[in-house]
Amino acid sequence: LAPLAQPSWRQIAVRPQVEGDLGERITAAFIQAFDDGCDEVIVAGTDVPDLSIDTFTLAFLHLQSFNVVIGPSNDDGYYLIGLKRNVFMEESGHKDR
Repeated sequence: LAPLAQPSWRQIAVRPQVEGDLGERITAAFIQAFDDGCDEVIVAGTDVPDLSIDTFTLAFLHLQSFNVVIGPSNDDGYYLIGLKRNVFMEESGHKDR
């Protein structure tokens, strides 16, 4: 994990969630981060406050090899999802601003 000791994602501001259901809130978070110029984005649930920096670092490392990263939870859901910009733009039809 040493190569990402000072990853650029540490410089991104934390923002409040938008109104809407889970899908709308996650989509808005991805759009906001990609519009801010990020090429890779990780969104994590607020119900898992004990996620370590290593978890996020590992997720970003996996995005170097994969287009999507999912942290599965024990309740058949997920606690973390990461996407590359190109995948999100192609699948959602969202255009860069």
